[in-house]
Amino acid sequence: MLGRAADALYWVGRYVERADNLARLIDVGRRTAVVPGPKASDWEDIIRSSGCADPFFARYDHADRDSVVQFLLYADDSDCSIRSCLRLARSNARVVRTSLTAEMWEVIDGAWRTVQRWDRQRRRSEELRATLSWIKRRCALFRGVTESTVLRHEGYDFLNLGTYLERADCTARILDVRHTALAAEGWDREDAHSPPPEVEAGARHHWITILRASSSVRAYHWAYRSDYRPDNIVDLLVLNAYCSRSLGHCLEAASERLERLARIYARRLDCHTLSRGLLDELRGDGLAGELAEDLHGFLTDFIARNNALSNQIALDYHFSPPPRREAAATG
Repeated sequence: MLGRAADALYWVGRYVERADNLARLIDVGRRTAVVPGPKASDWEDIIRSSGCADPFFARYDHADRDSVVQFLLYADDSDCSIRSCLRLARSNARVVRTSLTAEMWEVIDGAWRTVQRWDRQRRRSEELRATLSWIKRRCALFRGVTESTVLRHEGYDFLNLGTYLERADCTARILDVRHTALAAEGWDREDAHSPPPEVEAGARHHWITILRASSSVRAYHWAYRSDYRPDNIVDLLVLNAYCSRSLGHCLEAASERLERLARIYARRLDCHTLSRGLLDELRGDGLAGELAEDLHGFLTDFIARNNALSNQIALDYHFSPPPRREAAATG
């Protein structure tokens, strides 16, 4: 497969997944906003977790609901918005139109045509919720028709590589920004089992919001069969390979796609070594202790290394390096 085609398919996967994840991030802000209590920095946390703080604050003085929704949902001149992600996904899909099935093209082309007609004033709570739900459903539909219709050649592997690396990045960012917000409000991991009363209600809501943002509420109850506990939620979204949005599952799936490419092209490259090293660390026995000691440090490092893996894949397979995104969700 030509590098240009591999590049386009990889970025179709990443941009569709990024649109889905941006919708989830905005939904986190929308849900948090309806809970009583101080939350002046919540929308700022959302914009930082998206990795787009620099271009956002170059345009706005502060982050609030209107500015964040406008920037992450509607902005035409920024690669950080859902509208731009769907435009770029459709543009890349058009490059490899003959590698896609008719169903895949219809979903992605139809999504972009609908997005083009979006009214920028659709900001009321109910309309925003409906818009975010529609985005998540269209992205899920694209992944569904891909799984059920496309040929399992190397193009399928490149497309899925983009999907899983983008999903791992977003899960780490959501987990990090919520954890940092809790720390700012006085929550500490040592309080995980008996938090102070003044932060208990807020902390519980934050952790549930993390699960809802990652569509993992049912997975949590299936896996742990208990009330919400921070250590279990971190375990689910970082280590539990059965959870489709966990870092462990995403890295395992990306490594499998890279191993298939190694067999197809009969050669192993630096990206295979990087991927295997990162996956082995996620499976290591001592990681649970590291998460308990410094979750923010672990997640910041993971985001940087996940980006390094993406850059190495681009270098090894001769396509465009990813645009710069801020490595850490929050400072």
